[in-house]
Amino acid sequence: MTNKILSFCAFIIGTLMMTSCLGNGNDNVTSQSFTYNQNLCFNSVTDIQEGTTYITTGTIYRLNYDYSSAKASVEINGLKLSDSDKDITLKFDNLPMTTDNGWVVAKGSNLIPAGGNLNYEFKDLSVRYIVRGNMYSFCINYTVNNRYHVCVIPVQSLYFGNTYTTPVGESQLGTYSTRDTYYVVTLDPEKQKAVIAVAGAKFSDKMPITMNFLLKDLPFTINGYGYEIKADGPINPETENNVPNTKYPISNIVCNASITSGGSLSYKCEANNMGTFSVNASLEYVLKDNTSTTN
Repeated sequence: MTNKILSFCAFIIGTLMMTSCLGNGNDNVTSQSFTYNQNLCFNSVTDIQEGTTYITTGTIYRLNYDYSSAKASVEINGLKLSDSDKDITLKFDNLPMTTDNGWVVAKGSNLIPAGGNLNYEFKDLSVRYIVRGNMYSFCINYTVNNRYHVCVIPVQSLYFGNTYTTPVGESQLGTYSTRDTYYVVTLDPEKQKAVIAVAGAKFSDKMPITMNFLLKDLPFTINGYGYEIKADGPINPETENNVPNTKYPISNIVCNASITSGGSLSYKCEANNMGTFSVNASLEYVLKDNTSTTN
């Protein structure tokens, strides 16, 4: 089932541009280089002094990992912290690397960029990535000059997790839970609109098949740690072929996500004469197991 769901998600998941000095698929890789560019991410910048958070785009992150020495370098190109800034280029070398529950972590504190540029002191810099199949997810955060906190938000995120469904009102169907539903969130930083793709949705053990659908044109806002999607609806979900499904209108959509830890998604669905269901899902980076239960 996983391959089927991931193939559905593949049509909206971008491929991270990755190069390795020893070639991909080599179990003996000792170093890798990644380009995390403006097509894959954007910056949420919080001005701590002013108390405002805003989006900046166009920044490119070039990440180089030397696994033999457990050191990493991070190059930031095209950084803008305010409207008055020109594109800033900074580099940090020899960041120590560790692992944390499947994540590869490179971080440091009180950092001065290579070349001794004293105009930009990084109070902290954390770059993490995790590999799931052939997909890489990155989590980058840093604070500059004790004033600007930058959270780098991926354009597309794949999540696993528990999904709990509860009937609303009188129903004989009972609650249902599963870990077989997957979620992909795609964000457009220019329009500030989101698409939520749901793969393998099932609201009851009485449903004969699972559903794949898209929720489009959802407004989102950013904050210092991630993003929030809210839409009252009702919205007709669409198939991967852009065909609206009027038999399953969805409303009360709320998605809160932290780039470092995942998040949550909730919505209500009127499911084709089966009644209304309240759905609550955890959004996790790592799939821990596969179990489905009913009560």
